[in-house]
Amino acid sequence: MSETIGTWHKACCISKRLDGKLAIVTGSNTGIGLVTAGELARRGARVIMACRNLSKAEDAKNSLLEKYGVDNPQSVNIDIACKQVISSLSPIYSDQVSSLILQSIQVNTCL
Repeated sequence: MSETIGTWHKACCISKRLDGKLAIVTGSNTGIGLVTAGELARRGARVIMACRNLSKAEDAKNSLLEKYGVDNPQSVNIDIACKQVISSLSPIYSDQVSSLILQSIQVNTCL
C-alpha cells in the first residue's frame, strides 16, 4: 500500500495480518496516532481509539471507515492525563492487548 499525504509519501511494506489482535492507540484523532490506528485497522486489528475529545474521535473513526471500509476502529472518550481515568482501562486484560501505542502521555495529578 502506498499513498501520498500532503508532501509526505507513505509506504507500508508490512503486510502481516493482525486479525484477532487488539490495539489501543492514544491521540488517534490526528497525526501519527490517526495514521497508526488506520493502518492497524486496515490489517485487521480491533482498534480502540483513546482520545480526549469524543466528538473528534468519532470524526476520525468515520474518516477511517470511509477510507478503509472496515468497521474495526472504536472510539472511546479517555483522558490519559488523569490518574483516575487510567484505572478505567483495567477491564482490558494484558493478554488481550497485542500493542499499546503511547503517542505522548503525561500523567498529572487530577484535582
